[in-house]
Amino acid sequence: MALGVCKAWRAVIDAHRLLRVDLLPFSLGGIFINFNGQVFSEYFFEPSTTPTISLMSNYVPHSTRSGRRNVESHCNGLLLLSGNYVVNPATRWWAQFPTPLRPESSNKFSYRNYLVFDPILSPHYEVFSVPYISYHGLTEESEWPPSSCTLQVFSSSTGGWEDRLFVRDGEDAEMVSDMFLRSAVYYRRALYVRYYTPNIVLRISLLDGKYRAIKPPSDTQINEILSLGKSKDGVYLASVGSEILRIWVLVESCGQTEWLPKYRADLKWKLREKLRSSWVLQDVNYYNEYNGLAIDKEEAEMEARAENDHGPFLFLGFHPFEEVVFLSRSLRWGVAYHLTSSKLQYLGYQYPTGYNYFIAQCEDITDAFPYTPCSM
Repeated sequence: MALGVCKAWRAVIDAHRLLRVDLLPFSLGGIFINFNGQVFSEYFFEPSTTPTISLMSNYVPHSTRSGRRNVESHCNGLLLLSGNYVVNPATRWWAQFPTPLRPESSNKFSYRNYLVFDPILSPHYEVFSVPYISYHGLTEESEWPPSSCTLQVFSSSTGGWEDRLFVRDGEDAEMVSDMFLRSAVYYRRALYVRYYTPNIVLRISLLDGKYRAIKPPSDTQINEILSLGKSKDGVYLASVGSEILRIWVLVESCGQTEWLPKYRADLKWKLREKLRSSWVLQDVNYYNEYNGLAIDKEEAEMEARAENDHGPFLFLGFHPFEEVVFLSRSLRWGVAYHLTSSKLQYLGYQYPTGYNYFIAQCEDITDAFPYTPCSM
């Protein structure tokens, strides 16, 4: 299928000499998954249709057993790893950026970094350091988001951090005593960041220097776990509770934002329609961290496979180009739910070798990132 590129995009591409459209991130490669307590993020993919990427542990600097290299953010083929590393797994390119200097007034905040990379517009990337309020940060309620906020932004084009002022647009802020950051997506020159308590999404516009707090869908509960992502029609939210999957899409028009219900499915009834695939886990932690320890890999895998796979679903992410969501079943099985056909597809076994031997009762998936390779 031919890809059409509008004249404005062609002009931008030509201006930046980004003529190799075939190298841009237009396909899904796999999913990077952070298992609690693991040193490296695991890569879950389909080897028959997706080129195998090199283990990042082979070329990204790390200190064995102490220096974690988990994926913290993904944007159009680039990964941001813990330790201030930006990596392109498709080309084995990596770079490290410095930690910003914080003003004394920022001591009451914690920070999380998010990556912004748009190869259509520029070969350079930016890292946004976004503040949040932790339990130890405040003893009293505070206005959030404030009327204006200065964010620290690292640019690869200058090699340094700069302060950028953003002004609140839209409704007034709420009074909160704690706010925790979770996932973020970049879409149409804006960074959408999801806070966990309360469930709001902060839309940070890179075009006009404004940001807006977007309230959750009206039919959600206060403590409902919502997952933010990007897919075929833009910015999405998902909720997987009691095996009920609900999907909303964000509609933005004339300065107004609204979450519209898009899909709802009872997953437990879909298990009768299992389709099988052959995705595999790269198992980087076993070969880098556990190998050589007192563990029988075959025996450990057989025990883990024999365990009950009828536990809860965890949300892994949205397919970036198709109406598909990715789920984890009991941490053991990767699952794809096709929204338009209502088919549930078991992708493959995704449980890391030896994980239950060394993590005991702390097994969990803390983050997951659908990955779109970029060969630039």
